[in-house]
Parts: sequence; structure tokens; C-alpha cells
Amino acid sequence: MNRLLLLGLLLIGMTWSASAQWTQMTSDDLELPFAEAIVKHQGNWYIGTAGGVFKSTDNGLNWTLVNNNLFSVYNRLRIEGMASVGTTLIGTNRWEGIVLTTDGSSWSLPTSGLPNNYYMTELLGVVGTRIIALIEDDTTGDFALYYSTNEGSTWTKGADLPTANRDVYLFSANSKVYIVHENNSGNDEFLGVTDDGVTVDLPPFTPAYPENSIEQIVKSGDHLVVYGESSIFRYDLINDGWTDLSTSWASGIAFAAGGGNNADRIYASVLDGNLDVGAYTSSDHGDNWTALTVPVTTGKEFAMGLYATANEFMASFIDDGIHYSADAGTNIFQRNNGALATDFDDMIVSGDNILASLFISGIFASDNNGDTWSQWNTGLPASTLQHVTGFLHDGTSLFANFYVFPDDNPEPDRVVKSDNNGASWSEITAPGTQDNLKLLGVNGSVLYAYSTTGSDKYYTSNNGGTSWIEITSNIPANFMPLKVCGDGTNAYMAGYETTSGANAIRLYISDDNGATAWTLHMNGINLANLDSRDEDDDIYLVTPTPGVAFLHIRYQGWNNKLLRWNVNTWEEATTSGISNLDFEALAYNNGVLYASSWSSGVYQSVTAGESFTELTGLPAGLSAEIFAFNGDQVIVSTHRGIWTHTIATNTDRIRADNKQLLYPNPGNTIVYLGVDADLVEVYSLSGQLLKSVVPANNQLKLDGLKNGIYLVTIKTESDTYTVKLIKR
Repeated sequence: MNRLLLLGLLLIGMTWSASAQWTQMTSDDLELPFAEAIVKHQGNWYIGTAGGVFKSTDNGLNWTLVNNNLFSVYNRLRIEGMASVGTTLIGTNRWEGIVLTTDGSSWSLPTSGLPNNYYMTELLGVVGTRIIALIEDDTTGDFALYYSTNEGSTWTKGADLPTANRDVYLFSANSKVYIVHENNSGNDEFLGVTDDGVTVDLPPFTPAYPENSIEQIVKSGDHLVVYGESSIFRYDLINDGWTDLSTSWASGIAFAAGGGNNADRIYASVLDGNLDVGAYTSSDHGDNWTALTVPVTTGKEFAMGLYATANEFMASFIDDGIHYSADAGTNIFQRNNGALATDFDDMIVSGDNILASLFISGIFASDNNGDTWSQWNTGLPASTLQHVTGFLHDGTSLFANFYVFPDDNPEPDRVVKSDNNGASWSEITAPGTQDNLKLLGVNGSVLYAYSTTGSDKYYTSNNGGTSWIEITSNIPANFMPLKVCGDGTNAYMAGYETTSGANAIRLYISDDNGATAWTLHMNGINLANLDSRDEDDDIYLVTPTPGVAFLHIRYQGWNNKLLRWNVNTWEEATTSGISNLDFEALAYNNGVLYASSWSSGVYQSVTAGESFTELTGLPAGLSAEIFAFNGDQVIVSTHRGIWTHTIATNTDRIRADNKQLLYPNPGNTIVYLGVDADLVEVYSLSGQLLKSVVPANNQLKLDGLKNGIYLVTIKTESDTYTVKLIKR
């Protein structure tokens, strides 16, 4: 039996709607774009996001998506940089390269001069009409400058940068392009300066830049202002020497971002040492700063993206979207209409509530299926920041990680709990003398967490966090757990081996929640060429029901695999129908596996990953970052809001639960049928018919079958069902 016929069998008794489409769930309360790039071009404003490019012809009052031909140009969509040169607007798509438009809506590629496979830095350098790009050639791994003198149409290779590391950036200021990279010590430093892309000179700074982080560089009069992660410094181009502008904030700077304009007015967004957030402007090169009044309604007055020209600026404030000012910030107006590009940290459905967390504005929730949203931060630890992620549910209560300081890879901080589906929260006391705690996962009603006070310690709790049992001594040596999940029986622990030279994904299993030991769980996995550890890579491991587990694993060269657990070994799923296995999210619900690749839509599989079909209707370029489920609704967060898709089912689909149709499941020698069957057929996952019987006394004997996963077709007088069976 071929795989197509197998898929047809699986769909019998399960009515799936092929015509249902995605609808956007977010209301005006959450339609908040986060712009990767902002620019004014030919009198119009443009913002670049991970959902595409939006255009406004009325200073931000209304935005229109202008993605015409953009997604078909590249398979991945994330516009992180834009530059206006003459009549051409140029965008950088981080993973794929450069795109151009001369009419502000239809995009094309450069005609020649760039390598076939390359990695773009997010910012372009612009000196007059000359454009400079910094590119890593994937075939060689080397960085080089490329330049264009005809508005990006054709390019010429310039200087090689053999000493550049991967995190390399270009900043335009003072008719120069400054090249910055992260050195081998993990610190940002100036690598060189160029005005043509051909000749690279050493940085002119004497003394050298005194900090180790460079986030932005702007020109202000005869000065350069450098915004670092926790500082702002000014360099005097005439007399040399650095001035620390951070002293304007008495409590110091925890994080800073900024921008400037050609009228020598500069701006700064500052998270100070007291974790207070503010936006400021200066007209005297940073000697004095004036606080701006930003009319934030949802998020914080911290602009990660800002473009200014004369007295105008357009800025993207965290969790609050786009704001515009025509008078250097004296009057600022929120302008998000039509942009729709919300970015979420996490999402979950608890009871009838949908909860989503934004970057530093805490939890927003809807109790009316997404029609309206409001902030649900009641009881969260007192702080000007509310960074919440890692939602878990143990069957009784809802839990989440809470961070005071926002970071891409934050250390453990606090765990909060809700007994009313997120309406209010309370903080859990960390175990023993520990003063921080981070959730790793849940197996049934057992929580897993770790703390870094002194040394890493690992814990479990089977009473909702009231008390904790330390299991540190049972964690394998040289192993860093990052995620734990379970099927109610076995707990699966995923992370990275930290032995020098390894740094590859490893999985362990425990049938007693780690109380005694963990067993290495890599049977069937090809250990050769496993991808080395990357802090930005997530581990996608789902274990929804007993004996069922799926793992998305990364191999070098993007040769990723989807694996499923079969009794005592992992086996590779065929994954026909979904070509891009670089997953951004993976989930399992009601017998269906869901996957989403980067910028490539959402797919479902009812064949344990053997074949996938797309849930069509999402705008091109969008994918699911997070899955949640509410009855027959599939809910996903994307870079353009929250979307929902209803899976139409009939009553037979509800009856087709393994526990009702076949039990016990997993079984050993005999399983029982939950319906009166005329014929039962047992197939392998590859579609081979192994057994066909007329059952007696509603029993199915498993003699002759090896331990593993099978597909059982149950035929009654009026219906046909297909159920997954595990034999142990």
C-alpha cells in the first residue's frame, strides 16, 4: 500500500475542512507593529518588519502592506534594513540578500555582481549615492564589502575582510561607513572605516573606543555619538577623545538605543539602572537631554527603531508600535492603523482565556475569543518591566517564568502562578536558599525548574510549586538541560552536552521524573554532523500522549530532521509535503502534528509526520512562532498578529480517540475495541498490511507483531476509523 493510500485511510472517519481559512484574531488593542527598519523615501514613510514592508503616504496615519513580489523573490522574509538612494528604496533581507523597488510597492533583485549564496548584514552603508554592503559568502565563509554606484542595480566586489567575525555591522556617519564586529573575546569593536567599499582604513579613534558594546552610531556636528548596550559615548572628530554621556542618568544605563538627524538633533531611549524606561532628545550633542512624553497605551517608551530627518521622526516603541512627531518630539502621536505586525514572546490557552505575553509589557489576555484584549498583570512582581514567558499548565494551575530584566537569554529569575486561568498571579517561593528559579517544563502534574545561585541546581515539584525536591545529583555530567516535557509516564529531557568539542543536542529519559537517574535517549539518531550549540536555536520536542514523542533536530548544513519515537528508538519521518525542515514551531493536538517553517506557513500531519498538508490562507511570508489550541481552533502568533484556523470535525472524530476505540493503548498481547467492528486491519507506518481479522468479543490479539507503532483500521457497519496503536 503506498503512502497516498495510507493517508486516505487515515482521513476516513476524520472530516477535515480544506476550505477553512485563517482569520486574524487580534483587535485594535494588539495591532502593534515592531519595525525592524524605518526610512523616509520620496516623501513617503516605510517600515520594514518580519511580516514585510508597510508604506504610509500621510505621515503614518494609515499604513498599507507593499509586499508585491517580495515574498516570491525570497523564501524567507525579514526586512531588517532599508536605505533611500535616489529614486530607489533598498531593503536587506537578512538570510537572502538585497531587494529593490523604484515605485514603492513592487520589488526586484539586483541584476548582477553579488554571490549566489550569502548572508547579509542588516544595515547598508551609504556615502552620497554609493551603497556599501557587507556580505558573508556561504561557500567560503569569508566576509567582503560590495558596493553599488547605480542605486543597487549592479554590484562590484570591494575589500575582503578576512579578520571579520560573523556578528558584523555597518554604520553610516560623517560621510564614512564604520565597520564593527564582535571579536573573539565577545566584545564589539571597530574593525575599520571606509568611504568607498574598496579601501578600508584603521579606525581613527585615539584613544580607542572605551566600551565593549556598539548598538548604533550617529553624527552630531563634529562628533560621533555611539550608543552601547549600557552606555552612550561621544567622540570629538576635531580634537579626539571620548566623553561619557551616560552620566546624565544618575542610576546608570542598563540598555540604550538611539538615532539622529541631519539637523544635529539626537535621540536616546534608555533603560536606566533602576529599570525605568524613557525617551530623550538633545540638541547640544548630548550634553543635555530633555525627556519626551510618549503617549504609550500598551507598551513602554523605548524605541528600538527610529528614523529622523530635520524635525520629523518616526519611531517604533516596544509593545506600542509606530509613533510620529513633526516637531522633534514636542508632540508625539501613535500611528499604527493598518500596520498589524505584533511580536509575541509566548502564548497559551487556559480555560476559556487566550493569554499572550509581549516583550516587556507583561501579559495580555482575551476572554472573548480574541475580540478584545486587556492587560492581565495583577499580582505580578512589582517592577516597571513585566517580561513573562514559558507558560506551562500542570492540569490545575497555570505557571510562567517572570524576568525583571529583558534579555535574549536571561538567567533564571522568578516563577509566577495563576489558579484562575491567568486573571491574577502570585509568585512561587524558590526552594531552599535559592533566590531565583526558572521553569524547564512539565510532565503531567510534575514541574521541573532550575536555579543558578552559586551553582546550577535542578528541582521537581509535584504539588504546584509549594515544595521542591532537588534532583541535581541525577542530572548527567557535562549536560545542560534546556527543556523537559513528558507524556504523563516518561519524562524527556533535552539540552546540550557541554563537553569540549561536542556541544550537540542530547536527550535523556526517566520513568520516575528524574528521582533516581536519567537514561541517554539517542537510539536511532545519527550523531554524526549534529549541529553545534546555538543559543538562538530552540529545541522542538513534544511528547503529547504515552509512547508518542516528536523531535526536530538540527544537523550541519541545515539538513534538519523530524524524528518520532517508536517504543525504544527514534526513527526519521518522511515529511512529504513540507520541504523546509527549518522549523520555527512544532506542536501536537488531538492526534494531529502541526509544524511551521520560517516564513513558510502552517502545516498539519495526521500520519505521524509521514506527510503534511498546508493550512492555507495565511498571508505570504508568515509562519507560526507559537501554537495554542482551543477546542477545534488552531491559534498561532505571527509577526503580523494572532491568527486562528478552525478545524471542522464531525462526531466520529471525537470518538476516534485512542483510549475509546482501542484500550489499553499502549498494549501488549490483547487490546479491546470500543465499538462493534466487522473487520480490523493492522498496518505498518509504511503502509504494509500486517494483519486482517474479524474480531471476536471485541478483542484484537497482537500476536505476531513486534513492539512498535501501528495504524489500525476499524470498520463497522456504518463507519471506518483509523487509530494509532503502540505495542510494547
